Parts: sequence; C-alpha cells; structure tokens
Amino acid sequence: MKSFICMVGIGGAVVLATGLPGMAAAQDYPSRQVTMVVPTAPGGSIDLFGRLYASELAKRWKQAVVVENRPGATGQIGAEAVARAQPDGYTLLMTTDATMTQSVFKAIPFDAERDLMPLAIVASTAQICYTPPQTGFKSWPQLVAHAKANPGKLNYVEYPGTTNELYHLRLWKLTGIELTAVPYNAQAAGVQAILTNTAQLFCSTPTGIGEHAKAGRVVLLAVTAREPNPAFPGVPTIRSTGLDYEWRLWFGMMAPAGTPAAVVARIQRDVAEVQASAEVQATVAKVGLDPETRSPKETAAIISATGRQFKELAREFGIKPKQQ
Repeated sequence: MKSFICMVGIGGAVVLATGLPGMAAAQDYPSRQVTMVVPTAPGGSIDLFGRLYASELAKRWKQAVVVENRPGATGQIGAEAVARAQPDGYTLLMTTDATMTQSVFKAIPFDAERDLMPLAIVASTAQICYTPPQTGFKSWPQLVAHAKANPGKLNYVEYPGTTNELYHLRLWKLTGIELTAVPYNAQAAGVQAILTNTAQLFCSTPTGIGEHAKAGRVVLLAVTAREPNPAFPGVPTIRSTGLDYEWRLWFGMMAPAGTPAAVVARIQRDVAEVQASAEVQATVAKVGLDPETRSPKETAAIISATGRQFKELAREFGIKPKQQ
C-alpha cells in the first residue's frame, strides 16, 4: 500500500472552472505547440515521464508537445523557467518532489509553492538500494554491520542539495552508521559509480536497475517502501529490519501559477485520461514505478505536505539556505 503524508494546502491548486474568458481559453486550448520542460538531462526517470506524457497528450490535443530538457542547479533552472513563463498552459513542467526542496538548501529567486501550480502526480516510487558484487554484501543488514565496524570506509552516491541528502541523513541517523558521500548529479553517473565500484551503495529510482541485477552487475539489498516492490521479488524493505523509515518520491506535472482555471481543468482531465490508459500504466510499471491517479485535491495536498516535510528535515539536521 503506497502512502503519502496528506494535508490540505497549497493555495489555488484546487481548480474550479469559473469566468467566461477562462472558459473560452479552455475551448481553444491548445491552439499551438506546448512545451514540456524537463529539469534534467535526457535519460532517467523524469525524462521518461516527460516524453511519455508529451507523446500521449499530443495525440489528444492534435498539437505538438515538445520536450525541452533544461538541466542544471539540481533542477532549479528548469523549474524557474516554468515559474517565470506566461501562465497560459503552453509551458508545463514535469518534475519530482525535488522541486519542493530547492529553497531548503539555497536562496532561490522563486517560491515553488507560490509560483508553480500542481496539475497532477503521474507516478511515485520508493528507492531501491544496491551495491557492486565486489563488496560481497548480500543483504542490507550485512552492509550496515560492515559500515558500523568501518565508519566512513564505504562510499555512497549522493545528489547534494536535493531530497536525497535529506533522506540519507535521516537513514544514517536511524541506522547509526557513517558513510562517505560521493557527489553526482544524474542517475546514470551514479549507476556507473556502482558498476566501477567507485561507490558501494546507491539508493535510486528503479528505472533500468532490474537489467543490471539480472546480469549480475549489481546486488539489490533493499527497497525504501512500506511493502516490497512486485517488480523486484525477494528484495526486502528497510522497514523489515525494524527501522521506521520510508523514502518515496513522486513525479508530477506543474504549470505557472495564475494559469486560467479552465485551462488547468482541461489539462488535468486529459492527463487523467492518459493516466488511466492501460498502455501507460504498463509502461510505468515495467520500469518498477507505481502509476498514480490522484485527484487535483489529493495532488495539491501531497505536494504541499512534501514541502513541509522537507523543511522539517532541514530543521532537524541544521540545514540553512545558502546564498547563491
């Protein structure tokens, strides 16, 4: 059973189609090309969703939906570009919960909760933690025992200044271990660090990891969900070792705040149709992720709660925003 912290929040996210100008805009929408901004380089989970939904929405809209990769600054460049875009529904963002944590680590010139409007959560996933076969670890408890006996001797893949850092800090605190962070900015680079034994632990989205595991290039240790992932039978959860720990992230679409309510409602309706497609659900499940069909109200509550949770973790570990 998937779970999120859900609280009602984020102003303006629950959409009511009001006002004749907005209704007219929705009837005409889209009348030209739509841009789907992906705040990462091509490849990886966010890009997969950006391209999947761009393709499916283009079929329904009879208009081109072009994916624009705008990587950099842990997603800030792409997210800010959408926050500053004309709020007309022609510039959308496919992102993850990382968008809600940027202001935790650094002073940024926009506020994700204020300047971006949630449209939909399209999928979610826990992380899967794995190690190179050279370590000899066959289970999560083995890795933890070795780390306790050898503080700082194991390297792990870290995305500095992101949700990964917050969740890792909590995990090390709960397990009482010390590992050395090796910074990377993309999943492909982190996977390569594991394949070359440069790092001995990586907790990442499951995309593409199953093939490496089947080929014996990585050893799967644990998943960070409440329940095992059916795509990886036999891989236990970290919670099964007695830790009250869950690490789940969402993938979602956003638009600039102020986008007409009727246009937002049109996008949400069509995204819901895409989400309900058996083909799309199968594509998402095939890479080990969980398809989502959340209502606009649930989406808003989850995204708002995510921002609060990250702020609480930052306070717990004394993280303060740095000036850029």
